[in-house]
Amino acid sequence: MKKTVLSFLMLIFLGATVNASADVIFTETFDSGIGNWTVEDYNADGYTWEHNNNLSWNFTGGSGGFATADSNMSWANDWYDALISPVIDVTGYNKITVSANISYQHDVDGGYADVSYSVDNGTTWTPLQEWTATFQGKDEGPVSWNITLDAGTTDFMLSFEYYQPAWSYYEYQVDNVSVDASAVPVPSALWLLGAGLAGFAGLRRRQD
Repeated sequence: MKKTVLSFLMLIFLGATVNASADVIFTETFDSGIGNWTVEDYNADGYTWEHNNNLSWNFTGGSGGFATADSNMSWANDWYDALISPVIDVTGYNKITVSANISYQHDVDGGYADVSYSVDNGTTWTPLQEWTATFQGKDEGPVSWNITLDAGTTDFMLSFEYYQPAWSYYEYQVDNVSVDASAVPVPSALWLLGAGLAGFAGLRRRQD
């Protein structure tokens, strides 16, 4: 009986360990371009996100190419643009970790750079972080955000938005985007069952 109980408990713990492990479900290095990401030119001025492979201009802390919304090089009077990921399948996952190398240099009042996510194919967006002061990944390191999704969520998207109400000497850069996901954890009822069986095993041991 003791061996049976202990074997069952081990299966519970092993199952929990498997479910807690993270899978890398999406990566983008932007080394060869912006791939199948979408750019949104909200103010329709013809200037928007693009690929840059000039390594000396990558201030994110990443290497190789990167995506950039570059006010300086465009000479545009203002920017309101977003870089949006393809739809990422998160079926069976509810714990998400997003990481990226970021560079944003701020020099215009009212300007900002942000990152947000959507679980309804881009209809609504939930903010993760907004920068209104200079942040450079080459000095600060990569940024990461932990997200808990509602049960049954199947789709996930990211948006990197840049707003600049006047010409800026600087830009917003994004590199090495990664999405890690963990499966739905073992239900609490199963943990309670395991705890009860552990207590039962202890009781049998004392009786023996």
